[in-house]
Amino acid sequence: MEFFRDLLFKNPGAFTLFGTKPISTACLYQLLSVAEEEKQKAFYDSLSEEQKATLRKKKYNFEANFKKWQEIKQRFPISQYLFGTFPSPCEEKTDVLLFVNIEMTLRTLLKYYDDFRRT
Repeated sequence: MEFFRDLLFKNPGAFTLFGTKPISTACLYQLLSVAEEEKQKAFYDSLSEEQKATLRKKKYNFEANFKKWQEIKQRFPISQYLFGTFPSPCEEKTDVLLFVNIEMTLRTLLKYYDDFRRT
């Protein structure tokens, strides 16, 4: 699934999957409305061929694929990892996706409990 390829290799998810980082994050940008898509298309169509050539097009939509994953994830009995989304404190139209290795997170919290408590 393209969503996992992007999560693991374009974001730091592989570190969480293989146990060197308890939690990794990725940004989820809200899907565009039809009006916003039309506005973007009109802008793109207004560019010269040279300008279009300098733009990178996404092969697929990470956000749409995450939504698809949300719809089918119950089919996969994954118990050692969690996915969570939270509104970004910085960007109104962005959510933060957390990919959590439950065991590694618990070990890290226990190991540094005094530091977390003090802070």
